[in-house]
Amino acid sequence: MADFDKIFDTSVVIGHKKIYTQTNDDDVTQEVQTDDIEFETRWCQHSHDLKACGIEGVKQRDSGSSMISTDSVRLNKFLIKASKVCLSLLEELEAGIELPQLRYTEMRTPYSEGYVTLSSSDFLILGRNFCDISYSPTQTNLMLTAYGPSNVVKKGHKSPKGLLCVWNSNEPNKAFMLLTCESKPNSCCFSTEKAHLAFAGMEDGVLAVWDLREPESYHNTELVGNTPQVFRNATFTTAASSDANCFPIVKCMPLVSYASLKAASNGEGGDISFQLASLDENGSVSIWIVVEVENNIYDLSNINEDLGLSPKGKVKLVKTTVIQSHKTSSSFENLFFVTCMEVDPSNPNHIYIGTEQGEVLHLSRFGKRPTPKQFVHKEDSAVRVNAINISPWRIPYILVCYKNGSVRLYNSKYEKSILSWSSFNNGIEIIDVQWSRSKPSIFFAMDANSFLFIWDLLVDDSLPIQQYQLKRKDKRAIGFKFANDYSAIGIGTPGRAPEMAVVYGDGSIEVHRLSRQISNMSAEDFDKTEEYLAQFTAGS
Repeated sequence: MADFDKIFDTSVVIGHKKIYTQTNDDDVTQEVQTDDIEFETRWCQHSHDLKACGIEGVKQRDSGSSMISTDSVRLNKFLIKASKVCLSLLEELEAGIELPQLRYTEMRTPYSEGYVTLSSSDFLILGRNFCDISYSPTQTNLMLTAYGPSNVVKKGHKSPKGLLCVWNSNEPNKAFMLLTCESKPNSCCFSTEKAHLAFAGMEDGVLAVWDLREPESYHNTELVGNTPQVFRNATFTTAASSDANCFPIVKCMPLVSYASLKAASNGEGGDISFQLASLDENGSVSIWIVVEVENNIYDLSNINEDLGLSPKGKVKLVKTTVIQSHKTSSSFENLFFVTCMEVDPSNPNHIYIGTEQGEVLHLSRFGKRPTPKQFVHKEDSAVRVNAINISPWRIPYILVCYKNGSVRLYNSKYEKSILSWSSFNNGIEIIDVQWSRSKPSIFFAMDANSFLFIWDLLVDDSLPIQQYQLKRKDKRAIGFKFANDYSAIGIGTPGRAPEMAVVYGDGSIEVHRLSRQISNMSAEDFDKTEEYLAQFTAGS
């Protein structure tokens, strides 16, 4: 036994044993039994500013390839969005616009505290007739306006195309997007949940769709003055479809309920598929489904089915139903012409149509025939219906204005009007009537002389409480439109003040901030309005 073993046995605690391990540390001629040490040579001075630079050997290629791997699709989307933001900031700074506040022109009137003018280029709307205006129901800073073909000769010829402008009232210095169409657009509207899609019904019976999410590279760029502008062509049209209309389209609008609009305003939902209604001059109501298709640039299998779809288009319309409204009318079919259409937002199954003969027809998309089938005035006079507006407050009341200067209020359950106003403006034609989106007892009407009349049924139900002529120097107002007020009806853009757009004869637009006098709603206003209107039908 070695001396070391004797010492270990006599000095250590009983139960301990000596074990043998192989380390070979004392053998200086052999390497230790551990992993090999990896070495890399790196440059530490005056290195190039390049990825994976300064590394020698095979590792250089591996490291470099991993560092340069990128998602080209996401990068492209980011660059497109970032470039728009940078361009907008540069344009606003160059124009001297203070960010982020808008410059409202102060105004002391019964209806407005101030307004901002949407600046449109004279080259764009010069010689064009204004056709229609529409707000996005959920993104109330976005607005769509439609103009007919220009009658001014430019570069030796007249432009036969119609024009639609998408406006963002937060950036009023220029139109957000420009859309072109082959005919005069009689009516326009946005998609329901988010303003991804724009629609227009044409004079030639064509219905067109623009997908506003498409990159600008898909479309043409032209100089307007000295500024390049992108003109977007339609993503889909019904021109080459067997479902195309033969008569001019009077109105197009989405079929949407209060519930879906409120969900979209609160950031819920997101399904692109919904239904659209269009009314042609002959009284046919067509119901379309808006569907999203896969990228069809390399797929030619369905080319005969989608003749109206652009090569990279992803949205199209499919007709599902046609409703003939003349069957509900008491007029002769050859004398039957329609003028306007509205869909009940509390129940999109119900559609109301105005006619040249003074009738308001009540249609249903499915189910039993609705009652009453039409609304008539007590005098039963055949006077053109100019506009219909359904209460946004979920109460069954409808406003109708006529060419003879009268305004009538109907309950949707009864065919006779419950209130009528006809002597307040000496019989001047009323071109539009709309409920307030901020107070349930207030509504507005505009006549052909650009006078805006304001009613408050809880203050005075016999005459308007205010009237004001909308004119600027040598131009007069020809139309107006209200944006949804989120604080009052729960639909629209949260935190945004109630607004009204006013359109003038030259196509220019003012966005007015409504005064508190007509927009502040108390907790009792709704109950008082409902109770007041209910007394007219209590005995029926």
